[in-house]
Amino acid sequence: MDTVEVRVVDTLDPERFQELREALLVGATSFVPMREGLGEHISGVNERPHAMRVGAFDADGRLVGFSVGWQQGEGRFYMASSAVDPAFQRRGVYNALLARVISEARARGFAEVWSRHLPDNAPILIAKLKQGFVIAGVEMTASYGMLVSLALPLNEARAHALAFRMGSRRMPRSLERWFIDD
Repeated sequence: MDTVEVRVVDTLDPERFQELREALLVGATSFVPMREGLGEHISGVNERPHAMRVGAFDADGRLVGFSVGWQQGEGRFYMASSAVDPAFQRRGVYNALLARVISEARARGFAEVWSRHLPDNAPILIAKLKQGFVIAGVEMTASYGMLVSLALPLNEARAHALAFRMGSRRMPRSLERWFIDD
């Protein structure tokens, strides 16, 4: 990982972003043809309001990985898309991108980072579960088919609420006021 720098940027090189996106996300899955005619459009990565763009750059400053996302709902940061050039995979680049997104989301005051994934995307699911994400749901969509939702609470109240809603722990008395009407 010593040859890659991970940083938050204002924009990502649109041509290189599109090249990586097409090669690693679009060409690698069957969901894109299903998006045709469904009334959905992914706007440009640099056009989203409240967006965060994290890039991984090689020693020459060339984009070799990225993660993009934006605020979605109150206090939630949605990690929408990430990819790493195959020549830089299995070298810790994705984990560095993930760590940067998490730390930046926490610093910006988000209460949760969440994402959705194809259920057979084991490397990403495992990486996120190792970082503390939990499976928060499964959905069926016309665009992508089945998706697994992952969530990472970034504060104690959100962590307790998520655990409580999942049935894995009793609500602490100090947090009951947030969830129980008098």
